[in-house]
Amino acid sequence: MSKIKRYIDLKGHLIDDAQEKVEKLIIEIGARFASDFATIVGRGVFDVNVILEVLEQLGYEQALLEAIRLESPAIQQLLEYSKAFSEAQGLTFALTAQNELQFAAYMDAVEKKILTAFRDEIAADFVKFGIESRLSARPVDQIINTVKERFAEIGRRAAAEVGTSIKVFDRAVMDAVYKQNGVERFVYFPPTLIPTSRESCRKAVNDPRQKTGWTREDIEKEPDLDFVLGGYPYYNCRHEWIAFNGD
Repeated sequence: MSKIKRYIDLKGHLIDDAQEKVEKLIIEIGARFASDFATIVGRGVFDVNVILEVLEQLGYEQALLEAIRLESPAIQQLLEYSKAFSEAQGLTFALTAQNELQFAAYMDAVEKKILTAFRDEIAADFVKFGIESRLSARPVDQIINTVKERFAEIGRRAAAEVGTSIKVFDRAVMDAVYKQNGVERFVYFPPTLIPTSRESCRKAVNDPRQKTGWTREDIEKEPDLDFVLGGYPYYNCRHEWIAFNGD
């Protein structure tokens, strides 16, 4: 069990590092964008495409893509940990060509979702904010500070989205491994909780089936649990199902 926990911890640290990197990069980009945006307000040109062009030049999209692309170092390291994690459970780690295509399609969808949602939301928000700032004649320093604050929040949200997507990818990979190895019973892991643990995770950790193993049918019948998504509301959940061995 110590090896299993070790690899789960390593994967958790990897996801934490990816989130921290994304958040830091976006906050740094936001600080540079703040001055450019103040200039845009001064010119009175409030065009979505202009704002998107500035963001792209500052490396906003690249910062997100480097964290979530299938060929990124973080994802490749995660797969290495998943292989060692599988072997620690006595399982063979092998992905079929079909699974690999599905995982690639998933990461492509994640890219589009994160880039489109955040890019469009940011552009629309700052067009509105720019017009309001111009109409109210806000001081340049106030505009710059407000932009920095908004990007700090954007960074936190984007990082959480990236972390959630990577964790879902990891659980999907392990789901495929369990199916290929014929694993029929599982335990919700780790069996520990923290003060902020969601109710769905508390319920699963304290369930009697933790001692006998959950079947897939058991998991599917629980409205707030999902093999790949985790515990409801799913966002940033770090629990996962591992092979039950009676211990």
